[in-house]
Amino acid sequence: MEALALALDEARSRAGPEHLAGIDGVLGTLLDLVEVDEGFEAAFEAAAGSALDAVVVSGPNHARQALRP
Repeated sequence: MEALALALDEARSRAGPEHLAGIDGVLGTLLDLVEVDEGFEAAFEAAAGSALDAVVVSGPNHARQALRP
Protein backbone atom coordinates (compact mmCIF):
# COMPACT_ATOMS: atom_id res chain seq x y z
CA MET A 1 0.00 0.00 0.00
CA GLU A 2 2.93 2.38 0.55
CA ALA A 3 3.80 2.27 -3.15
CA LEU A 4 0.18 3.06 -3.97
CA ALA A 5 0.23 6.02 -1.58
CA LEU A 6 3.42 7.33 -3.21
CA ALA A 7 1.91 6.94 -6.66
CA LEU A 8 -1.21 8.82 -5.55
CA ASP A 9 0.96 11.61 -4.17
CA GLU A 10 2.75 11.84 -7.50
CA ALA A 11 -0.52 11.88 -9.44
CA ARG A 12 -1.92 14.54 -7.13
CA SER A 13 1.13 16.73 -7.58
CA ARG A 14 0.86 16.42 -11.36
CA ALA A 15 -2.88 16.98 -11.64
CA GLY A 16 -3.89 18.63 -8.39
CA PRO A 17 -6.73 17.51 -6.12
CA GLU A 18 -9.23 19.44 -8.26
CA HIS A 19 -8.59 17.09 -11.19
CA LEU A 20 -9.02 14.02 -9.00
CA ALA A 21 -12.29 15.31 -7.50
CA GLY A 22 -14.25 14.19 -10.56
CA ILE A 23 -13.06 10.58 -10.38
CA ASP A 24 -15.39 7.97 -8.89
CA GLY A 25 -14.26 6.88 -5.43
CA VAL A 26 -12.13 9.96 -4.71
CA LEU A 27 -13.55 11.37 -1.48
CA GLY A 28 -11.39 14.50 -1.17
CA THR A 29 -8.35 15.60 0.77
CA LEU A 30 -7.85 14.64 4.39
CA LEU A 31 -8.27 18.29 5.35
CA ASP A 32 -11.63 18.41 3.54
CA LEU A 33 -12.91 15.30 5.30
CA VAL A 34 -11.83 15.74 8.92
CA GLU A 35 -13.69 17.65 11.58
CA VAL A 36 -11.43 18.94 14.32
CA ASP A 37 -12.88 20.08 17.63
CA GLU A 38 -12.37 23.72 18.50
CA GLY A 39 -9.10 24.32 20.29
CA PHE A 40 -7.41 21.26 18.78
CA GLU A 41 -6.69 22.67 15.32
CA ALA A 42 -2.99 23.35 15.94
CA ALA A 43 -2.44 19.93 17.53
CA PHE A 44 -4.16 18.18 14.64
CA GLU A 45 -2.18 20.15 12.07
CA ALA A 46 1.07 19.31 13.86
CA ALA A 47 0.18 15.62 14.07
CA ALA A 48 -1.07 15.29 10.49
CA GLY A 49 1.66 17.42 8.90
CA SER A 50 1.87 17.06 5.13
CA ALA A 51 -0.80 14.33 5.20
CA LEU A 52 -3.42 17.10 5.34
CA ASP A 53 -3.18 17.31 1.54
CA ALA A 54 -3.41 13.54 1.07
CA VAL A 55 -6.15 12.42 -1.30
CA VAL A 56 -8.58 9.98 0.33
CA VAL A 57 -10.15 7.27 -1.82
CA SER A 58 -12.74 4.64 -0.99
CA GLY A 59 -10.47 1.71 -1.84
CA PRO A 60 -7.47 0.43 -3.79
CA ASN A 61 -9.39 0.00 -7.04
CA HIS A 62 -10.44 3.64 -6.96
CA ALA A 63 -6.85 4.62 -6.18
CA ARG A 64 -5.67 2.75 -9.28
CA GLN A 65 -8.39 4.44 -11.34
CA ALA A 66 -7.22 7.84 -10.08
CA LEU A 67 -3.69 7.05 -11.25
CA ARG A 68 -4.69 6.29 -14.83
CA PRO A 69 -3.96 9.08 -17.32
